[in-house]
Amino acid sequence: QKAGFDGLDCGKSESRQVKIGAGMKALKRVALDTGVHVLTLAQIDRACEDGEQPALNDLRESGDLEQEADSVLFIYGPRGDGTGVTDDRWLYHAKQRNGPSGSRIPMLFTRTHTLFHEAPVGSVDEFNRPARRGGSRHEARA
Repeated sequence: QKAGFDGLDCGKSESRQVKIGAGMKALKRVALDTGVHVLTLAQIDRACEDGEQPALNDLRESGDLEQEADSVLFIYGPRGDGTGVTDDRWLYHAKQRNGPSGSRIPMLFTRTHTLFHEAPVGSVDEFNRPARRGGSRHEARA
């Protein structure tokens, strides 16, 4: 069984960061108590909008998100001009609590169906991707 959530900042609290932290802790308890896989959507900082590979600290209000999540995946890529049918993207596995992380999978985004799917081998040029700002401290392992 799976459940998905978007909008962890619901509820009455003094700050967005406190709301997100409480929401993450509650979802983690639900997942552990019920055995349901929980998928939570989160925003990243605007600095990543130019297509650079995001890092865990690029998650907004990232402290509780980083701490509670067992796995963190990012979909990223250069911003297209909106005229093509598909855009190149990457699925980056930034965190895996009980296993390896750092892998990147080439993806295609199909605009007409709002669909992400794995790109055919050789169809995405890895070397055209912008480098991570601040150097290679988060370079992915193939």
